[in-house]
Amino acid sequence: MRMAFEEVSPGILVVRYERGDQLAPESQAALLRRLEECRGPVALAFEVQSGVSSVPVDVPTFWLGVTGRAELQIRAMAIVTRAVLVRVAARGFSLANIARGV
Repeated sequence: MRMAFEEVSPGILVVRYERGDQLAPESQAALLRRLEECRGPVALAFEVQSGVSSVPVDVPTFWLGVTGRAELQIRAMAIVTRAVLVRVAARGFSLANIARGV
């Protein structure tokens, strides 16, 4: 099962992950295509449900590659979760992006 996302307003996408396998880079193809189609700044909000308790190492690596693509114009990202390990991964991801000026 792939994750679900919706564009709630032009350039604002909400992505919902209900299970850990939905985080896999190969499950992001439709979302990545949509990001590539967007014209102008984009904001992403990730809702990570209770069925996801941790983040595999290839997930932040994949998203670091995505956020490094200036043409996508990703201006904001939020990760909403109750899972401690997901929050830790999100904090590390945030710090990595700050360190590289993204």
